[in-house]
Amino acid sequence: MSKIGQLKIQFMKKEYILLWSFIVLGLASCKQQVYLTITQPAAVYLAPELQSAAVVNRSFTTGNSKVIDILEKGLTLEGDIDKKGAQQIITSFFDQLSLNPQMKIIKILDSLSVVNGPVANFPNPLNWDEVADLTSGNNAQLLFSLELYDTDTQLKYGTQKVNKATPLGNIPFVQHTATVTTFIKTGWRIYDVETKQIIDEFILTNDFVSSGSGITPIMALAAIANREPGVINLSSRMGEYYASRLLDQQVSVYRTFYKKGSDALKMANRKAEVKDWKGAGEIWRKEMTASTKSKTKGRATYNMAIYEEIYGNLDQALLYAQEAYTTYNIKMGKEYARIIQQRINNNQYLK
Repeated sequence: MSKIGQLKIQFMKKEYILLWSFIVLGLASCKQQVYLTITQPAAVYLAPELQSAAVVNRSFTTGNSKVIDILEKGLTLEGDIDKKGAQQIITSFFDQLSLNPQMKIIKILDSLSVVNGPVANFPNPLNWDEVADLTSGNNAQLLFSLELYDTDTQLKYGTQKVNKATPLGNIPFVQHTATVTTFIKTGWRIYDVETKQIIDEFILTNDFVSSGSGITPIMALAAIANREPGVINLSSRMGEYYASRLLDQQVSVYRTFYKKGSDALKMANRKAEVKDWKGAGEIWRKEMTASTKSKTKGRATYNMAIYEEIYGNLDQALLYAQEAYTTYNIKMGKEYARIIQQRINNNQYLK
């Protein structure tokens, strides 16, 4: 191919990219966003009649697994930190669960040990006779079991030459730096006593970093030797997080609507910008019938779906989103209808 031909192809490619850039920017300039706070159902659904629970720590191991675990702790700077961390996660979980209005009766049981249980993985579930024995005297309908708690560490060590200012001038010396990443792995199960079903089985892993430095390796390691406060703090937050999975959550989402297409849609957008949704809705509703352009009618219909969701009318929002797509081929209407349908389905699980 000649150089002239190559130049023409390159020029055409640039024109094509530029054209699509203008199209994308043009489409984006036609739209506006609004942020909403909606309620999502709890990650773990508990039937309303389940109102009493027992909490047990089953994360300890005995037998050969315990020996292996002790050796690992000695080699990875962990010491007896697992026991304290597990106790803290149980305490923080219990405290948060006590704030759950659904739970009327909650009791912490004595800790259990798993014979030759896996060190860093879920043990086998409790059998239902064991669950019954643990809960029968407490009238508990649910058993929350911490079945896994394990800490692990990764140590990084390095040196660098630095200068230290002294009365005699700058003196070069070697600075030793140690960084330890502590990983905490937890696992929970929720047993439904009556139905004999495991409602939830959940593993959560988190970590934090400690670092220290000094003029000798011992000084660097000494600065990070006491990791217990960090383990306790992170364990507490992990216990609170698991308890939050039982509660409905308020989340922020955004919705995209059309701000152009006619003078009326532009005016409605200005009303939306100052939170006059009633005024914007009146204009969109009028444009659905008054406009002579199919595209404008479609955009107004789609925007009315947003309006109805803002005011909590999900069934009507779904109808408008469906109409925007099926009647006027507004592409965003298809995805928005799916989102609204999902919200309608989720609402049956809200507490």
